Parts: sequence; structure tokens; C-alpha cells
Amino acid sequence: MKDLGFKFLIFVLVGLAPHFVNAQACLKFYSRSNIKSVPMKIVNDLFAGSIDGYYGETKAVLVNASLVSRRNISEINSLFNQTPNGYYGPTKASLVYTSIVSGKPISELNAMFNKTTDGYYGETKAALVHAAAVSGKPISEIIDLFNQTPNGYYGPTKASLVYTSIVSGKPISELNAMFNKTTDGYYGETKAALVHAAAVSGKPISEIIDLFNQTPNGYYGETKALLVYSVVASGKPISEIIDLFNQTPNGYYGETKALLVYASIASGKPVSQINALFNQTPNGYYGPTKALLVLSSLGLKIPFEHLLIVLNLKKK
Repeated sequence: MKDLGFKFLIFVLVGLAPHFVNAQACLKFYSRSNIKSVPMKIVNDLFAGSIDGYYGETKAVLVNASLVSRRNISEINSLFNQTPNGYYGPTKASLVYTSIVSGKPISELNAMFNKTTDGYYGETKAALVHAAAVSGKPISEIIDLFNQTPNGYYGPTKASLVYTSIVSGKPISELNAMFNKTTDGYYGETKAALVHAAAVSGKPISEIIDLFNQTPNGYYGETKALLVYSVVASGKPISEIIDLFNQTPNGYYGETKALLVYASIASGKPVSQINALFNQTPNGYYGPTKALLVLSSLGLKIPFEHLLIVLNLKKK
């Protein structure tokens, strides 16, 4: 069992932007509008004050939302409690974050949410709401894009392609063609992540697949895709990214380690310093929770690209 518990996670934590065509632009996008770094003690205190009864990943998202918006954690909890009942924490936290980054009230987002395509889990529906809210497109147009994505895949895969279409400006038909060329033997979420890396970087899908195939064996596709993102975002060679990956703490699944690689790249701090922050996070939580808190301490918004891969986790 992965320490994530699911193949994918849908949290929405960063606004959309026009497509970018080189590695430096990608890194600027991934880390844009970052918040001020804060001591881990402050992050841990916010975490302790976040909503009870939910798994750590949900709570960690609310911590980041508090820091991004500069709102008290009690106010973030109040927004969380206004989201639709009957859904797991990732769905509700996603809507909170969308409200903050888009400036739209929860009531308006809830109305969009109720118009999204039936038959899909809340995380998928919340991702479509986010795409509509931050792009300014009506939810009906987002649903139409969603319905053009490949059949036979779970909602997160389809929502990822919609997100990529909006971010990159590329039509769904072009993304579908890339999707059909991606590496077989992996879940749709991984394949959609590779399409995203190609679309936003301007690199051909064949080059992205080659990078993917150079990542370490023995890890799930989500881990390997996150490492590809770090290559695209930083412009560093895959060998250097793998070296950073190998310096992250042992005993955790690949997604956690790949998040810490991103933390090092986006903050410009050595992995040894990232590891030290990681060790200051609360005990008793899975690695992704701890890694998300590290990002908050460093003053980094967590990119939606990463959370489309790494956050659907514990459904609570």
C-alpha cells in the first residue's frame, strides 16, 4: 500500500496561467506568487489549529491556504465548513483554496459545483470548478471540454487534461493526440501528467516520455511524473534530479521524496536543509502531509500540477 493510499490526489492549490515555452518560465509559473517563508513552528501551530476529523493532507492544504491568504486558520476552517456536505476532505479543501485564489465566495463555487457532471467523485468536480473560477470561463464551457477528453478513464485523468488545455491554450484534440502517444502500462493520471509537462514546456511528447523512462525504476508512475516536472521546471538534467531524489529521506514512498526534490528546486535550498525541515514536522502523519508542510514553511504555493498527481489520498 502506498503511503498515499490512492493513485492520485485532487487538490487545487494554485491559479491558472498562460502557457510557457521554456524551463525558466515553467519554474516561474510553478513558484509564482509565493508567500513569505515562516518558521516550521508557526506552520505546525497552524496545522494543530486546522479542522479536526480529517487526514493530514487536508489539514496541510488549509495551512497553505491560511498562509497564502494571510487569514487566520479559524477563518479558513469556517470557509471549509461552508463547502458542500457529504464529500471527503480533498474536495472541500479544494473549494476553499479556489475561493482564496479566485476571490469568489464559497456560495458561488458551490453553485458551480452543483452544475458539474454527475457520476464523478467530488475531487473531479472541484477541479472543474477551479478551472472555471480562475480562468473566468463559464462552468458549462469547462464541462464541454471535460466531455471531449478520452473515454474509459477516471475523472482525475479527464480533469487534468481540461486543466492542461486551459493552462497551455492547446485544444483538447491536440492533448488527446499526445495522450495516445504516452507510455503504456501506467494509469491515466500519469499519462495526463506527461501530456501536461509537454504542453506547458513546449517540448515534444517523445522527449517527455524519454525523460520519464530515465527516472528510477521501482516507483509508481506518479513519482516518475513528478520528477519529470522538476526537470521541466528547473531546466536541470534528469541525472541531477535523480541525485537530489536519492538524497531525500529513506523510508517514505516516492511521491513524498519527489515533493521534497521540488521543494529544493523551487526554494533554491540544498536537500539537506529540506530534510531538516521535514524532520521538524509533526510525527504520526504520512509523508505527503509532512512534505506539504515543508513547502508552506519555505513560502511556496503548492502547484496544482503536483497536486493533481499527489493528493487524492485519504478520503476523509
